[in-house]
Amino acid sequence: MTTDDLVRQAAARIDARDFEAALALCGRTLEEDPRSIAALINRGSALLGLGDPAQARRSFNRAINEDPTIASAWDGLGKAQYELLELVEAANSFRTAANLAEDPALSRYHRGLALLLAGNFAAGWADYEARLDVPALGHRHYATPRWTGDPLNGRRLLVVAEQGYGDMIQFARFVPLLQRFGGEILFEAPADLLEIFAPLADRTTLIASDDGLVSEDRFDCHVHLMSLGRLFGATADTIPAGIPYIAAPPNRIEAWRDRLSGPGFKVGLCWAGRPTHLQDAQRSIDSTLLTPLADIDSV
Repeated sequence: MTTDDLVRQAAARIDARDFEAALALCGRTLEEDPRSIAALINRGSALLGLGDPAQARRSFNRAINEDPTIASAWDGLGKAQYELLELVEAANSFRTAANLAEDPALSRYHRGLALLLAGNFAAGWADYEARLDVPALGHRHYATPRWTGDPLNGRRLLVVAEQGYGDMIQFARFVPLLQRFGGEILFEAPADLLEIFAPLADRTTLIASDDGLVSEDRFDCHVHLMSLGRLFGATADTIPAGIPYIAAPPNRIEAWRDRLSGPGFKVGLCWAGRPTHLQDAQRSIDSTLLTPLADIDSV
């Protein structure tokens, strides 16, 4: 098997999230060709998948030393630095990647994440808009104009929910602020979340996004939910804190009150997110690891 074959197989294993197998294939390639840039980049990606950003950073740096003009090596280095909370360095690496890439959207999006985490909100929000141009993120798009924050003057604005449920729940706090622009607000979100978004419904029309794209004759312009941070110029000091802006449905509250009645201190734990999330390994654990907690007296 040639080194090119090994590189292709390693890339396929990374796509399949079989990082151990990918790492082994990269090792075989680098034994034959220690300067293989593709193998070094694949190795870095596999190490990131395995939760070892420090070793991944070394691998991406080796690739960059061989050829500093490859965008994916710089983007990978930025990811490793981001995981290590080297946020200034990560933003610089992502900027270099964007400058080198034929399509800079993904690296600009990554840079936006690093800047936001570093607290540089103005620049972070600006780069974060690039996410809308990354097809792999699966955003819903409409032909109507994107709203830019101007007065609505009676126009109908559709707010498009995006990304994971946690993101939607966090950013729904901005939706009530849209009333000040003098238009009709529609908010599309997964049906699973409409019950907890019910407090928004007195001044906002809620629509289940599970039913497909909203008919464009129902609205005049649209905005993606997580773009509201930029449009409102949100910073750590000005993020809306009108709590509560969501609420559990009364029937669920009653059901859980009955289920949890009785003596003992009640503790709720969430140990897993959606298993299809690309970083699920970094945020979910085996529930059996929590079983010793069930033996604590009075809990």
